[in-house]
Amino acid sequence: MQFVSADNEAITISWTVVPEAESYTVEMRAETDRSWTCVTSTLKGAIMRKKNLSNNTSYFFRVKPNTPADDYVTSLPSPAASLCDVSSQVAALVGGAGANLVNARGETVTAASLAGKVVGFYCSASWCGPCRNFTPRLAQFYAQMKQAGRPFEVVFMSCDRDPKSFADYLSHMPWLAVQYDSPAREQALGTLGVQGIPMLSIVAPNGKMVEANAVQKNLSGAALDAWLAGRAA
Repeated sequence: MQFVSADNEAITISWTVVPEAESYTVEMRAETDRSWTCVTSTLKGAIMRKKNLSNNTSYFFRVKPNTPADDYVTSLPSPAASLCDVSSQVAALVGGAGANLVNARGETVTAASLAGKVVGFYCSASWCGPCRNFTPRLAQFYAQMKQAGRPFEVVFMSCDRDPKSFADYLSHMPWLAVQYDSPAREQALGTLGVQGIPMLSIVAPNGKMVEANAVQKNLSGAALDAWLAGRAA
């Protein structure tokens, strides 16, 4: 049982797959509780994102594989984990923790959803040939990390010349973006020191910028591990 990530909405935990397990029973306990509570006894996968938790509270989790022979015991408890807030540095770049970010479908989420995650600020434009070459590579890495349940998000900071170009380019992206007409976009481009694109600035969950530009980095799970630890890949 291991802690994967936490944000302002949920804690994600995972464990080693047991091939013969038909399902898993997961239990949790708040630091103030004496007894364990069953979260589910029918989970099929080996990862779980638990919502509806209290702020400023630490939680422990444990798991038991459900096998036909019933020959597994409940695991040791996970490390303590709690919900967390988005760093002030990330919040400042997008216009505040309550600022709305948009995706290609027109859906919005608040910047608070970036809490506990490595955030890549992707400065790019549709008119830029190197950007159009890099975007698919970043999208592939993004999809891999999402599928693996890793705490990684990308926020598009458009360098396009008009809102239509921004919207057209965003339609080919799977991640979030600061609205084109948001004052935070221009301010962030200045704060990040954008002089050339594509540019992918990586900020760790604690708010530390660990890569000024990761475009030339090997985008991998190992790189994300380093960023989560607050260091360059």
